[in-house]
Amino acid sequence: AEYGDKIMLIYKLLCLLLVPLILCDIPPEWQKRVAEGQMLYAEQEPDSHIMASVGNGYLATVVGSDTIYVSGIFNGLNTQGPSHRARIPSTNAISITNGKAIGSALDIEYATFYRRVSLGDHSPFIEQRWYAHRLYPSLLVHEIFVNNSGNSENAVINLSNNGGNPSSDINFVAQPPVSNILLYFGRINTPEEPNGLVQQVAVATTKLSSIVVQANSAQTYTFITAINTNLDSEDPQNEALNNYQLAQHQASDLWSLHVKEWTKIWQSGIEVQGDLSLAQAINSTLYYI
Repeated sequence: AEYGDKIMLIYKLLCLLLVPLILCDIPPEWQKRVAEGQMLYAEQEPDSHIMASVGNGYLATVVGSDTIYVSGIFNGLNTQGPSHRARIPSTNAISITNGKAIGSALDIEYATFYRRVSLGDHSPFIEQRWYAHRLYPSLLVHEIFVNNSGNSENAVINLSNNGGNPSSDINFVAQPPVSNILLYFGRINTPEEPNGLVQQVAVATTKLSSIVVQANSAQTYTFITAINTNLDSEDPQNEALNNYQLAQHQASDLWSLHVKEWTKIWQSGIEVQGDLSLAQAINSTLYYI
């Protein structure tokens, strides 16, 4: 059974790479990036265990999953069993509950995951995108762009976050909110070493609510998560709030700043021509490294 599962996983991964060329109706604005091996596209998203992830070396999450991991944060004594990464409930696994995904893509060069969503007949153009900010490593960002300029009626977009169950690794306690910013602070249950440092985690995140987009208008909505720990700050709660507010003031520039930093990384890379599948495989490997 284990061998069969591995074969099925390889099959699904190959489909994820090959479907863009063979079967999918790729949006025109993405076709060039797919052809260059910089983007992987699928009409239907893969199973959760092979879903794309976004990360920046400090924090990371599998898109849509209920978990965020942060560098250096572990729970459990290593003398009694393997210590493990401490789970932070996801704050940016945002889905549009009254819509349907009609296409998704991982842009490898820009380290951004996209999802296109339709609300049905006369739907506005809706695009979600996720990224772990490269310049500001404590940030996870989710953006929803809605273009309702061709419709004479308002568009209502209902949102939900897949936060999963409370963490069994970190005892989070909600703090008094600041405007629309939700604040959480917690400590791991058990340090790795006996009498070792009790790691602390602070989370600042946008309060989720439904979106109403006016008729004949277009707008981008930004949902920010800032996470800091006592491994990188003497006051992680204040640091997370400050990082959130800094990002909030730069909301319109966050993605371009993120892409600019990733462009620097890709200046030293490998160019493959004439074999798209190989180019996709190499770029994907470098991205996940």
